[in-house]
Amino acid sequence: MNEYRKDMQHLLLAYVLLFLLLCTGTLNPMPEAQEKTLFTIVVDLFKDAALAGVISLLVFILDSVIGSRLKNKLTGLFVIPRTGYVIFSKISAGKCIDDRFTTQDAIEKYKTIIDNLPRDKKERQEYENKEWYKIYYDYQEKAPIVQAQKEYLLCRDMFVATVMFIVLYLLSIAIFQKWTYFSYQYLVILCVIAVLSNIATHRKMQRFVYGVIARDVADDGIP
Repeated sequence: MNEYRKDMQHLLLAYVLLFLLLCTGTLNPMPEAQEKTLFTIVVDLFKDAALAGVISLLVFILDSVIGSRLKNKLTGLFVIPRTGYVIFSKISAGKCIDDRFTTQDAIEKYKTIIDNLPRDKKERQEYENKEWYKIYYDYQEKAPIVQAQKEYLLCRDMFVATVMFIVLYLLSIAIFQKWTYFSYQYLVILCVIAVLSNIATHRKMQRFVYGVIARDVADDGIP
């Protein structure tokens, strides 16, 4: 988990450096800015660095405060269910495609669960997640499962942190107009990273959930 936190710190540091480069008048002077003395440049640099540091700190604090439930909802844009909530519906419909197990083996393995799937959507999703978690509990300490989970959580938190950085950046423009200004390039970079990290999160989450199923289906043949 230490490596996971370091990756998040590196991401925030990269955002801070880009912020200083593209969104402040110290490293990237505004066209109408007057020529500055060395003292003024140093003072402005400290102010810009302080503002960037505050934004980064707020993102870090919010990332620690926001619970996994809200992070998952943000990642799913409040409409896309997590893979664990629909895993057995996908298996029964033949839509759970993975090269580590066959659909037929999975259907046979989880016949009882599939037969007892509730009709109500909310109840069904809660039931599927509960049953999947029971399976995950037996394999949570296996190295491949641990690694897959770390990759999924890293991508998820990268997405959430990027979204928070975008929001705080836009707020900083409104509140600290003399210190920072709107950068189209910076906003595009953040938005692209947000989109890519969201896609990566869903792919890693699917790989993680399917990995648990693959391990369980093939359990008898794994030492």
